Amino acid sequence: MRELRRRGFIVTDGPFSFNEIAKIAKDYDHSFAVTPDVQIKRGGTSTRWGGLVALEPFYRIYLHRPLLSVASERIGGPMKLSSFFARTLLPNVAADPPH
Repeated sequence: MRELRRRGFIVTDGPFSFNEIAKIAKDYDHSFAVTPDVQIKRGGTSTRWGGLVALEPFYRIYLHRPLLSVASERIGGPMKLSSFFARTLLPNVAADPPH
């Protein structure tokens, strides 16, 4: 938690192996390509859409125990994820501050 407070992010082992990353990136791009435009929200800094939580391999993020533990500790109590959005930053824009 000290690293999270100091840097604003933490690097931890994830639900995916290094060897899965290329396939996950391809699955992410495919999911975006087949998502109906009405479900995509385009903002000034990013594009986001929902529905990935039920898809393999993305649901593993939603259920990843270390992520849930850090999130619970960060907000100061038990929590449950209630939504899961894919978010892609647009080129050449600064990210919004954490919120």
